Amino acid sequence: MKKYLLLLLGICLVSSCDKRINQCEKVTEQFFTAVMDGDEEAMLEVYPLAYNMSYFPKSDSYEINSVSKSSDSLYVVNLTNNYTKGGSTLNKEVLLYMNPKDEESMTIVDSKGLYPKDRVKLYKYAYRHNMIPEDCETDQQLGAVADSVRSKLVSTIMKMQVFTYEYFDISQINWRLLVDAATGSFLVTNNSNYTLDSPRYTLTYYDSRNEVVATDNGYITHSEFRPGDKIKVDIFTLHVGRARSLRIDMDLDLEETLDNILDNN
Repeated sequence: MKKYLLLLLGICLVSSCDKRINQCEKVTEQFFTAVMDGDEEAMLEVYPLAYNMSYFPKSDSYEINSVSKSSDSLYVVNLTNNYTKGGSTLNKEVLLYMNPKDEESMTIVDSKGLYPKDRVKLYKYAYRHNMIPEDCETDQQLGAVADSVRSKLVSTIMKMQVFTYEYFDISQINWRLLVDAATGSFLVTNNSNYTLDSPRYTLTYYDSRNEVVATDNGYITHSEFRPGDKIKVDIFTLHVGRARSLRIDMDLDLEETLDNILDNN
């Protein structure tokens, strides 16, 4: 009787394992069908955390190599993802980590090999600045690093927007009225730690009642503005009326400056 119960238990375990393996294969098919169709909603249904990768995966075809049980509830699908890049077909090993969603289905909780490290600016910036932990391997871990880098840089850029003069020294402001125009120059020094490509400035003119009478903008330089650089900028603004004072600010659009920093630092 005891042997019979053990045998029955073993059959049930094998049957349950086979069922989960079939479910893993089905979810894999659903995921890659969504990827190949460009259907983000369907992709997120089976891999909800895929949005953390900040990138839509590419695939032309795939082959499952194996499905194995890693722990009590974690299953790993090993597959080869085939996609075209630059006219060439690439074959890349991908791992999909799955947990049971319910009795009848699985859900992807992590992956390895889908995250395009060579295409994500945030990851490449983190790599250049040694911001990636040694144990960072899976796509979700890499995505978390990229999110952390973005948060830190966005915080810095917001400080640069609010406390402009702590990061950019604007001095030697010399301007005068010329009929209905203003002409002059100023000197700006990059005291930040970042190289900016083609940074811009804004001018705000005020009258004697401190009301805005005119605004203008332009480029500090059309090339790189490196830390420590000092650049003299000539200005000429039409229709300034009876302007009596001038405020000069750096024009730091958040997303544009973020891209600028990622590309040049």
